Amino acid sequence: MPRLDLSALAKQFNRLDRKGRWQFNSTDDIIARLYMQEKDSVLTEDDFLKLLVEALSSEQS
Repeated sequence: MPRLDLSALAKQFNRLDRKGRWQFNSTDDIIARLYMQEKDSVLTEDDFLKLLVEALSSEQS
């Protein structure tokens, strides 16, 4: 099963979360990571999870 590219989700998070910068390293890395650089996010856990589930669901379709 190929790894999911979450770079579009990182871009979406960056549009919504002006406090810091979201980064998705790469599907080529041993461990692909989606993370906030430097600062804490202003996104709530519920918003983060909702957007993540939506992104994963659209990748599966």
